[in-house]
Amino acid sequence: MAEFAAIDPGSFSFRYPVTRDEKPILYGDVERVDLPRLKEVMEGIANLLSGTDAYISDLVKSGAYDDDYAG
Repeated sequence: MAEFAAIDPGSFSFRYPVTRDEKPILYGDVERVDLPRLKEVMEGIANLLSGTDAYISDLVKSGAYDDDYAG
């Protein structure tokens, strides 16, 4: 994510081919994005979040998570 933020801090250029002024979007020194690697990383993040969701759901169902943890 930090690499995307460094290339595109406004999260604009990976979604659109041109700027709001209709100028082509340039990525500086970035010539390509390694899509297979990106897929691997995103799958890892999805697995982490899914596991965290399941863990929290189990805590709530068991009663281990109560108002003390809610802040």
